[in-house]
Amino acid sequence: MNFIDFLKTLLITLLVSNVSASELLNDGKVSITVKDMESYIAATIPLNSKQAAALRDPAGYAEILSNAYVTKYMANKALETGALTKEEAHQIAEVEINRILMRRYLDSLVNEQFSATDWNVAAKEYYLVNKRSYSEPRDVSVSHILIKGKSDSAEVASKISAVMEELDAGNSFKDTALKYSEDRSVSRNNGDLGFIGRGKMIPKFEKAALALTEIGQISGPIETRFGIHIIRLDKAVPARVKSLDEVKLSIIQELKVQRENKIRKGTVVQVRSNPDAKINQEVIDKYVAESLKRYAVE
Repeated sequence: MNFIDFLKTLLITLLVSNVSASELLNDGKVSITVKDMESYIAATIPLNSKQAAALRDPAGYAEILSNAYVTKYMANKALETGALTKEEAHQIAEVEINRILMRRYLDSLVNEQFSATDWNVAAKEYYLVNKRSYSEPRDVSVSHILIKGKSDSAEVASKISAVMEELDAGNSFKDTALKYSEDRSVSRNNGDLGFIGRGKMIPKFEKAALALTEIGQISGPIETRFGIHIIRLDKAVPARVKSLDEVKLSIIQELKVQRENKIRKGTVVQVRSNPDAKINQEVIDKYVAESLKRYAVE
């Protein structure tokens, strides 16, 4: 049994059997207690975050315990080597607490505004203003016959003539493609390219395909760098604008991201420009001068 499996078994046993134990893990040197777990969860897993889902799954606590153990184990190793003094630890703790409080304050502002917003109404307003951006151009499904070479080649001209004669005589496009097309994929798709979309084919081919208007219509020979194409229109989907119902969820998601970024950045800018925040330049200059000496590279 690996370490994670062991932790899962341990945590599930404790949770399912309601065993009351203050110590969840002990390797002889490092101990993780229930208090340690609670502290780790409070510091690292905001209750409104995606990670909080792990708190609703007994198995999820195994990974949390593992992370708490790894963190404390390595922290103890760092303390053993003198990597951190008590004064530094207090300084870091104060800054980290302030950062956590700042994030939670910003989270509360976001949640407050989100709760006060009718996102269905917001999505509809956005959709109506930006409706053109949800338009889908006409798309066509086509088949083709490819004859490699240049149009000024007598051999190519003869093949093209033979192809057109068979098609004019009513022979099926599929059979003619299998007989004449030099596209390597013809044996697999019988010349059927499916819906080509915009920008997926070379411009000259795309333009000729989109110019076809009637199902079954066949183009004249179209020359590209790949050779000579004869194109048939198999299906066509007219241009349209996606409905609000089709795009509403994506609009709401986009609006929420925009609103959240605006709230967070706007709040920070507002605090930075607080007119009540007075800078004591004399003290600043003295502090900077002393710091430059203290941190100077030898």
